[in-house]
Amino acid sequence: MDRLKRIVGRWSFWALLAVMVGLGLLHYLTPQERPLPATSRLLERHAVERVMFLFPVAGAAFLFGRLGGLIGLVLAVLIMLPRVFLLSPYPTDAFVETVAVGVVGYLVVRMIEVAVDNARLYESARFYARQITRAQEEERKRIARDLHDETIQVLVTISRRLELATLPQQSPEATVRCLVDLQELVSDTLRGLRRFVQDLRPPALDHLGLVAALVSLANDLEEETGIEVEVKVEGEAQRLAPEQELGLFRIFQEALTNVRRHSEATQVTVEVAFYPGRMRMLIRDNGRGFAVPQRMDDLVSTGKLGLIGMVERARLFGGALVIQSEPGEGTTVVVDVPMQPSQKSEDYVTGDASYT
Repeated sequence: MDRLKRIVGRWSFWALLAVMVGLGLLHYLTPQERPLPATSRLLERHAVERVMFLFPVAGAAFLFGRLGGLIGLVLAVLIMLPRVFLLSPYPTDAFVETVAVGVVGYLVVRMIEVAVDNARLYESARFYARQITRAQEEERKRIARDLHDETIQVLVTISRRLELATLPQQSPEATVRCLVDLQELVSDTLRGLRRFVQDLRPPALDHLGLVAALVSLANDLEEETGIEVEVKVEGEAQRLAPEQELGLFRIFQEALTNVRRHSEATQVTVEVAFYPGRMRMLIRDNGRGFAVPQRMDDLVSTGKLGLIGMVERARLFGGALVIQSEPGEGTTVVVDVPMQPSQKSEDYVTGDASYT
């Protein structure tokens, strides 16, 4: 659809304008008679010309959107009105026909708008599906590479050092040093595996709840990058349904990932507010920002799959996600979702996580 628009976009405006002017000349210069001798009286009084104005209106709606179609429709009606009141011997009939053309033209504009939007959504969905499949494969490759290059290699090193430590010619002092080194190596490997598991499925989310998991992730970002992260909680924190907590956590995780990779920010403010029946989460940074597309679905074509994934996660729970950003002005992500309470009976547990 967009490709077709680009092909005809260079000459479309002038072509539509020429068609509109030609129809106006036809409307005013042709005599008041039937187009064909055998046609019905319903086709008298320039009704045919009035209906023909719908073609450039439909073209304008297809090429320039709803606004272009409405401007074309208004122009068509303005062209027809002088003849209705000044020249037509049947002004009542001519006025009714003009109003009918206006109503039908508006419906045509709306139908074309819906059809174009559906076509764009279909193309975006196909592109998104391809990109998601590619991203999944890339993630599997990354996991396999990390396990091979780090965990497996460390285990191989541990195995070889154990073999050396158990050799008969090894002195007790050398064996002790080797075991100490192995203990440090195992500790480093365990920390790496914990971070790996944290990325895949944070244990704090299941045991302590959403707020504690958000605070833990914020603390990790602060420790790793030095970016100051402040988490504020408003209202009484509640446990949500597990799938909703996971979805909100992924949104927060993706927002912090974007801060780390792209924003060049030095400060992040997180606000989590619990209201009766709904929850609102805000993530604001003081980074370099970016130009947000007018339509969120256009994020797919620009390759911002992380952002569109955040939007889709919010929609999945009946909520909405808004991204506000300008180049040099930082970025604010606001997600508002209706709460799905947890089926568990126990009270909300915050554990050791601290937040203000």
